[in-house]
Amino acid sequence: MVPFSAADEAVGLPADIVNLCSIKTMKGLQVNKTGASGLFYKFPHESYFRKGVTGDWVNHMTPEMAQRLDAIVEDKLYGSGLSFSS
Repeated sequence: MVPFSAADEAVGLPADIVNLCSIKTMKGLQVNKTGASGLFYKFPHESYFRKGVTGDWVNHMTPEMAQRLDAIVEDKLYGSGLSFSS
């Protein structure tokens, strides 16, 4: 990991990156609005984005699925210096 330099921060580079990676920006990209992908069934690219509403996962996942995903994320973060909180 390489931190941003003072010059990067002075010109707003971290904020620019956060903006470019936002759900709003990603949903607005033409490549994510058209086309489809998938080996056996073609999923429209637009189907990869939900509303981005906090807590909406309960409409798409069972509690067991959420526990399994939490365990996977916690395992992947282990030793990274990042902490897992739910």
